[in-house]
Amino acid sequence: MMKIAAALCLAALTGCGGPTATQQESSLKEALKDKFHIGAALNTDYIWERDPKADALIKDQFDAIVAENCMKSMYLQPREGEFFWDDADRFVEFGEAGGMWITGHCLVWHSQAPAWFFVDGDGNDVSREVLIERMRAHIHAVVGRYKGRIKGWDVVNEAILEDGSWRQSKFFTIIGKDFVNLAFRLAHEADPDAELYYNDYNEWHPGNIRARWRPSSMWCKTSRPRVYASTPWECRATSEWTILRSTSTAPRSTHTPGPG
Repeated sequence: MMKIAAALCLAALTGCGGPTATQQESSLKEALKDKFHIGAALNTDYIWERDPKADALIKDQFDAIVAENCMKSMYLQPREGEFFWDDADRFVEFGEAGGMWITGHCLVWHSQAPAWFFVDGDGNDVSREVLIERMRAHIHAVVGRYKGRIKGWDVVNEAILEDGSWRQSKFFTIIGKDFVNLAFRLAHEADPDAELYYNDYNEWHPGNIRARWRPSSMWCKTSRPRVYASTPWECRATSEWTILRSTSTAPRSTHTPGPG
């Protein structure tokens, strides 16, 4: 299976006056089709096709998409049990219409999570059991809704700090580091055929390259089913006419654990 190699933020790209698809001998997706997917991170303006120039660029150049914000938990489930699906549904429909590889971003993240997720009615931290149940309900609802349509999920986002230590998020302080394994298991339950990813940034920092493989390797070592695991890498680069936000995945590997 081809690997998603890049997600380009189009906010600057669409206004830069760069070459169009008709001026090029081949598009990015055609030039790279035998090597990897090349994708775009879409905000709601792009998802709802409010920017014709961006819309044409996305469809001409890219064969994979990831949502910028609309699939994060604060937008999908702003109140417990109340889901807002309009933008996420449109995002998936956009990708399907273009025959694109669709990645869901993201299921578990300390940022852009609704405040209710971690507290009870009195504003105190919930118990480990309650938070696990809220994770289960959210992940099963979201992944289950798009089962077979979204091909890969950023299951856990930014759980490791740049020094290689665990981020002291509510997921970590309430559940413990096992929240990573739980999140991957719950996502796999909801869609056994989906690829599952751990997502992070700044992997070049000393000491954290191996540390940031820890979350996905934890799942591979403790799970029975055969799954995919990869760690997307983000960087920022500036050219004379645009700013690109690229996300590249390390080689994905399948892992079938043995007994024990």
